[in-house]
Amino acid sequence: MGEDSSMTTVITLDLIKQHEEVEQKIKELKHGEFMVSVPSHPDIAIDNKIKDKVLELVAFANKHRVQTKIFENKFNNTHVLTFYKEKKNRT
Repeated sequence: MGEDSSMTTVITLDLIKQHEEVEQKIKELKHGEFMVSVPSHPDIAIDNKIKDKVLELVAFANKHRVQTKIFENKFNNTHVLTFYKEKKNRT
């Protein structure tokens, strides 16, 4: 019925080095969604830094009124972050 058939973008990246790219996409998001796949790191200290960046991005998204979902895939040791904003219905 009048559904939006937009595609979802999935990005895999090194979150510590490339978090600015995600912040920019969050700022530019008008409606729709994009996903970021973040591999876990075997070094616990680095993995903790990654988790800190995830939390920073969630806070950043909330500031820009973008909703988030976090899914931890223990099978392949990744976190998938979904950032989305629904299209406003103007009546």
